[in-house]
Amino acid sequence: RTEGEIAPEEFLTETQIAVLEGKFPDLKGKRGKEYAVAIAKVGGYLDRSSDPPPGWIVTWRGFKKVLTWVEGYEILST
Repeated sequence: RTEGEIAPEEFLTETQIAVLEGKFPDLKGKRGKEYAVAIAKVGGYLDRSSDPPPGWIVTWRGFKKVLTWVEGYEILST
């Protein structure tokens, strides 16, 4: 969350990136921070202008859902 300019490829796999870009098409070409916020949104983060950065619990919930989506994506693409 606090890292500045990090590429999403440094903490996500290609499949995870593809799934997130399928859910949030505007992510293509963005920095890693936007991908982290997208994962948190999947976990329930509202991303309002007055909200603090997402916490680890909501991020973990989102990441668990993304992992489920990735599993389904991989099953359907084989």
